[in-house]
Amino acid sequence: MTDEKKFKARVRARMERTGEPFTTAKRNLEAEDAARGAGAAAHPRGGVPLGHQERRRSFREESLSAWRAVTEGFSGKSASVTWTKVSDIIDVLEDVGKKAPLNHVFLPSGGGLDFEGAIHSQEAHCIELGFGGVTRIVRPDSLQFVMPERDPLREWAYFLLQTGKLAPSGVYENGPDEAFEFVLELAPGEYVESFYWDEGYYGVDEAGDPRKLPDGARPINRCFGGSFLIMAKASGYNLWEGFDAYGAAHTKLSPTEFQARIQEVVDELHKVTVQGWC
Repeated sequence: MTDEKKFKARVRARMERTGEPFTTAKRNLEAEDAARGAGAAAHPRGGVPLGHQERRRSFREESLSAWRAVTEGFSGKSASVTWTKVSDIIDVLEDVGKKAPLNHVFLPSGGGLDFEGAIHSQEAHCIELGFGGVTRIVRPDSLQFVMPERDPLREWAYFLLQTGKLAPSGVYENGPDEAFEFVLELAPGEYVESFYWDEGYYGVDEAGDPRKLPDGARPINRCFGGSFLIMAKASGYNLWEGFDAYGAAHTKLSPTEFQARIQEVVDELHKVTVQGWC
C-alpha cells in the first residue's frame, strides 16, 4: 500500500473514531503527525533517531511552559482537585483552552483533538467543547485535575472530564450505535442529518428551489457519555511510544486506577533520572 493510501486509511479510521468530516480529520491528523515529528525523540528508550533536536526542544518548551503556567493555579497544596458545578467546569476548561493551546484531548472513543475552550450549551445541563472543526456537546458530571508527585515539569499533570448520559436527538431512526452522533444544527436545539452540511442546503423555498442553510448552521457532535482526558501536547503520555495514548486507556480504567497508573510511570521515570529529558 502506498503512503498516500495508508494516510487516507488513517483519515477514514479517525473519522470513524471522532465523527469528524474528512477535511477536518485530514487537517487534524496532519497536525498531529507534525507534532509527533517535533517530539519524536522525546524518550531516550524509544529507539527514534535524534533528528531535528532544536525543533523538538522548542516544541516541548512552548507546550510544557504554558501547561505549567495554567496548571499551577489549580493544584495548590492538593494533588487532586475536583469541580462539579457546570460554571466552574467551564471556567477551568476555558483557561486550559485559551492559555495552553498546545494541549491535546483524548476522546472516550479513542483518538484525540486539540482543545480550544468551553461555553454553556443551549441544551439543558450541557456544555460545548470547541475543537476547531467540530463542536462537541456533552453533559458534564465532574472535572478532576490531577498533579502527580515527582513531576517538576508537570508534563504528566492532567484533567479528566467525566460526562453523563445524553439522550439521542431523534434525528436518526435507528438510534446511536456509537459513542456520539454527528448532526447539523440549523438553529439552537434544531438538528437534522449531518449530510446537509456538505450539501449546503436544507429543504426548498416557495419556488421549489433548494434553500441555503441559515447563517448560524453548524456541524455538532453530540456525545452520549464517557471520559475526556486533557494533557499537554508535548507530554510523555502523548509522545512516548510506550503508551497507546489513542487507545483510550483513561476509559478502560477507573479514575483512581488511571491516576495510580500515571503515578507508577512517573515514579519509574524518576528512579532512572530521565524526568525532564530533552
